[in-house]
Amino acid sequence: MAKFAVEKKASKYPSEYGSHKSMISVDLVLKTTTWARIGLKNYRGQLIPFEEVALLKDDAGLYITDSKVLDSGMADPNRYGNAAVRVSKEDVDVKPIEIKEEVKDESTIAQTLSAV
Repeated sequence: MAKFAVEKKASKYPSEYGSHKSMISVDLVLKTTTWARIGLKNYRGQLIPFEEVALLKDDAGLYITDSKVLDSGMADPNRYGNAAVRVSKEDVDVKPIEIKEEVKDESTIAQTLSAV
């Protein structure tokens, strides 16, 4: 019987099946209509509040999961097996850019530009 060497593909994520904080999509935000349509539930069957839902990205695309399972050391079924939680580009919005400091006069603008 012949033996074959199986090459494992190096993952750019901390684990193959778990969800991690490093996978959070920082430039996108989930639409509330998408959350309502999917109706993500926890392991007890209770609806997860919108504020506790995390939008993550892996090799297969975007998906949502309970933020409490991030970096838990356990496999996340929403990542590896639940196709219902996979979302498309139409289900998300680009997160608005936050302006850190309000510019009040021209001298502040000049100082800001000279610092750059």
